[in-house]
Amino acid sequence: MSNALFNIAVRSDGAVNLTSDFKNVKLDKMTSLQHFLATFGSSFSSFETPILPINCRKIIRSSNSELYIFEYPSMYRSIKYREHVYKEVFCPRTIFVVKIATNGNTKQLIKSHAYIVDPLTPFSVDMLLYSWCFNNYSESYGSASICWGSGANTLQNIIDGDSSGYGSIFNLYMSLGFNDHLQANVNMNHFKNDNIEFDRNDEQMQRICKYLQVNKVFPMDALNKKDISIASIIVDFTEGKF
Repeated sequence: MSNALFNIAVRSDGAVNLTSDFKNVKLDKMTSLQHFLATFGSSFSSFETPILPINCRKIIRSSNSELYIFEYPSMYRSIKYREHVYKEVFCPRTIFVVKIATNGNTKQLIKSHAYIVDPLTPFSVDMLLYSWCFNNYSESYGSASICWGSGANTLQNIIDGDSSGYGSIFNLYMSLGFNDHLQANVNMNHFKNDNIEFDRNDEQMQRICKYLQVNKVFPMDALNKKDISIASIIVDFTEGKF
């Protein structure tokens, strides 16, 4: 059990006794309660902590880069595909991993990976990760994995801003207009429903969107289980391999 290095005791006569013991150097101070509250209150009010990005689970930093682990719960989103907007599309629970390089005031997105996770499993760094389900993303597409298209400038503005806004990177991707580039590797046999009228010319993502407008449970069997985990990504990052 660790020992306290600093102790504060308020005495019955209103005096405050402050003692510390650090590296064999002992200090013992006495002050009034009024003076202590005024001094401590002034210091406390000026003390600020960084604001974490929304949906951020973990931040790991190295000398020249930062790794952000985000978790987004299952939710309904509007998905734009080929100029058509599919409303109320049930999007699965997602883990979004972002690596940002830092060099003075210059910041650059190096990697961004999206994974689907089981909706009921409590968050942990060892939870199973599954392949992504929407287009315009591939782990083999360049380094950033996402084809940002018209959103590239907005993305850089987010990166250049305060890190508290990094939670909007994934939302930017999901709000961009999708096309048929970089189709997801999913088993389309699990995106079938007799109550859905698919057009014979519907492309893969159109079928997925129509299916998820009707079905409120994502078909996890349609995905491929990944051979990595959040824990292994963190280890690779700290060793300079991610």
